[in-house]
Amino acid sequence: MFFVPPALQAPEVRRPEPIPLAQAEDLALIAFDEGKALPRPALAAGDKAAYAWLTANAATAPKTPANPFRAGEAAHAEAAAWRAFLAAPPAEWAARLPQLSLSLTGTQLGLWRWGRVQTRLGTLDKAGRKAFEDRLAASPVPYLRSYGLRHALCYAVAEADEARFRELRDRYQLVEEDLFPPFQRLFALLGGPAPVFRFFALPGLDFRDLGLGELGGTRIWMQPAQGRLDPLPADVAWIIPSGAGSQAPGDARLDEDNQPPARQLAEQLQAAGRHAWYAASRIPFEPYGLIHFPILIELDGEKRITRIRMGDAAPERP
Repeated sequence: MFFVPPALQAPEVRRPEPIPLAQAEDLALIAFDEGKALPRPALAAGDKAAYAWLTANAATAPKTPANPFRAGEAAHAEAAAWRAFLAAPPAEWAARLPQLSLSLTGTQLGLWRWGRVQTRLGTLDKAGRKAFEDRLAASPVPYLRSYGLRHALCYAVAEADEARFRELRDRYQLVEEDLFPPFQRLFALLGGPAPVFRFFALPGLDFRDLGLGELGGTRIWMQPAQGRLDPLPADVAWIIPSGAGSQAPGDARLDEDNQPPARQLAEQLQAAGRHAWYAASRIPFEPYGLIHFPILIELDGEKRITRIRMGDAAPERP
């Protein structure tokens, strides 16, 4: 046998220590919320199926996630029930929703993705939407609870349903106290005059202090520019919020962070023969609760706000 000096021996490869499932799920939900790929953490053997279930429900495909649990386990039964729910006809959704077992974070995430899509497609009626929101709002997982509550509050404002807002506030304000004040301020805008903000005209980039009713439309679309600047309907005035959004509200000139994107937008809009309004600061919008984009605001003939569709309740395009 030959002696191998220590310096020439292959280094020992150490496997990373497993992390707790709850920590792994938190990391996955943070990545999901930020639109990033989910991490692949080291896990104990007994936790791998639950994490696989979470990642399967976070993915865009397949539509029906595979069941990674062993037959006879409670988790297997929950996953099987969720798969059966996904295969059920819409007529059965209302009866099945309250009966779903949601002990697994993966099942809750699957419910969020399913309910949000079905609401947007219009295949989930109002009662079904509220049932979906209520199941998520009761989640012990902070991310998923806030998803459900935010969805419910966006629709409560869009439907001017103050009773729904009060119901949610009374039930959940103690655990999500920061979530409710912005939506309460949105209700205060309904039926009132459109507030005044400082905008920079595009393409000219001159600043103006104008009410939302003075922007040249009966509908106001607040959405950052994303990719192509597709034409909007003639009755829509477009507010483009700054990416940074931190410029001092009263500044009459664009700061260093806002000048490059504003000038690029000005060139694009001028070439297209179009007009929009650049909001260099998001700070003035926050006291009114206008914080989740996109936002579609509808005005009446007297420039009063009649409807606000924000965030989850906003259409993909005006």
